[in-house]
Amino acid sequence: MSEKERKKRKLSRLNRHFFPEKQSTIEKTGGEVIYQIYLDSYFVLNFWMNLLVLFLCRILLHKRVQKKRLFAAAFWGTLIQCIILLLPAGGGRIKLILGFGGVMAVVIRILFLPEGIRAYTKIFLALCGSAFFLGGGMKAVRNFFSLAEPSFSGLFFLGLVCVAVFSLVLSEFWAKRGESCVRVRLFFTGGISFSCLALVDTGNSLREPISGEPVSLIEKNALSGREEGFLSSKFRIVPFHSVGQPAGLIEAYRIERMEVEQDGEWINIREPFIGLVKETISAQKSYQMILHPEVLEKQEE
Repeated sequence: MSEKERKKRKLSRLNRHFFPEKQSTIEKTGGEVIYQIYLDSYFVLNFWMNLLVLFLCRILLHKRVQKKRLFAAAFWGTLIQCIILLLPAGGGRIKLILGFGGVMAVVIRILFLPEGIRAYTKIFLALCGSAFFLGGGMKAVRNFFSLAEPSFSGLFFLGLVCVAVFSLVLSEFWAKRGESCVRVRLFFTGGISFSCLALVDTGNSLREPISGEPVSLIEKNALSGREEGFLSSKFRIVPFHSVGQPAGLIEAYRIERMEVEQDGEWINIREPFIGLVKETISAQKSYQMILHPEVLEKQEE
């Protein structure tokens, strides 16, 4: 057997288990089909699919995560897949199990920072469900429209369409659950703290004009007696407008930190802005604070 034939047989043993495209067949020899996998295409396609699955999982869990964490988790997960693919030992099934387990462990840790087995298990099941729905959705679309085997660009578009549809359905589901109240702890200078319930309001677009950072609102009367915890050097005047009041000003302060409870976990947010309002925020007095949705993306690394 020539050196060229030995290399082709070795390439076949390494790569024949890894979902190659029909167009990548380069030769048939010894009853086996030898495939050539282009690592750059493999990386780009898997990165895109990982990104879509993680985005869908984030919506399914109703969690807000930083965009850089989303891309980092997809990148490192894809990199692990490529490294396992290139390992010289191990069959296709072993590599599939190692790749799946390794990717899951890395992306869950990077993206969601779970605390405890229960939280990890919940995210793991949501991630599996997201991958199942995405794969099933893509296959259902292909069968419904009688589409042929999609091209490289076709997979990108097909995955995007399925995620868009699932996102609309899940967003509608969470919207119908009504007001989403969470427990919040505020920490000021001098060891002063305050706990209350807060409404996560997607309609709150208030921002500090200099830095552009999101501003959450809290009833001023609720913080009565804690004014010494505010620092005058971190005082801001924030313009706003609302129904019945086209223009106005509120005083806002940057505090030391804030903790927000989500699914039994406390998210730590460093130096957020809070604005003080004189009016009662909730007519039923069910909450005393309106939380800006983007403030949850400021959670500490």
